[in-house]
Amino acid sequence: MLYLNGLFYLISKYPIRTFAYLLATVVMGFVFLAEGVLDKKISEQIAFKLDEESYFTALISTKENYNMLVRKMIYLPGVEKVKVIGPEELNSKVTKAISAMKINIPLTAGGLSSNFVGMKVFFKDGLRDETKELVRNYLAKLAGEANLFLGNNISNIELFNGYKGIYNKIKQLLPEGFKLAAVVFWLYCVSIMRSPFLAIFMVAQKYQRSKNLALKASALANAVILGLIFLGITMAQISINYINLAMLGGVIIAGTVYMSKKMSWV
Repeated sequence: MLYLNGLFYLISKYPIRTFAYLLATVVMGFVFLAEGVLDKKISEQIAFKLDEESYFTALISTKENYNMLVRKMIYLPGVEKVKVIGPEELNSKVTKAISAMKINIPLTAGGLSSNFVGMKVFFKDGLRDETKELVRNYLAKLAGEANLFLGNNISNIELFNGYKGIYNKIKQLLPEGFKLAAVVFWLYCVSIMRSPFLAIFMVAQKYQRSKNLALKASALANAVILGLIFLGITMAQISINYINLAMLGGVIIAGTVYMSKKMSWV
């Protein structure tokens, strides 16, 4: 009862500090024990948006049955998908489309937008250059070289790998950053609770002739809070990282000792 009376008096006397300490302990416990949930939330919020793409573009004469060409190309091994750029779209974006396709069009190719359609052929991931060239040659054979302008193979693999590396590093460091921030916040709350906590339990220890009263009260309070956090996470069926549990225990023990270390000479 002596511990509880002292803790209840501390709560009633310093409600804001006590609430901040409880909040900091709960947040730190969640960040350490429910790391899987935190990782999932981080992945959802900073999802990797850039897709790896490797493709080439072509301009095909409207005299050809380009719908048939699309059907044949889409079922070709190594082809992921085929996108058609119709004459209407070319008519409004002809200059931009030619630039994006990186095709050298003779200046005499007048009436381009009405005489040609665009085709964008996407390769599957990991396709070798030799296989890509076979796909290009197959399209040229189907359409006829006289009815076709082939663009260069385009790949954003270097950009994709660069951004993906940065993304993975951010995903790896963010949980550790959250842990560090939670520990710093908790230690700050420990520091602002330490003076009133010691003052109350030093008086109680002096008159009750009990040893290490502050240490015992601090350990009891932290054990109850962490027990409730652990129970809540277990009931929510969240998997617990036991290495993090050991780290959390070490931080709590260090904070508990720090909060009550002056009691040794009383």
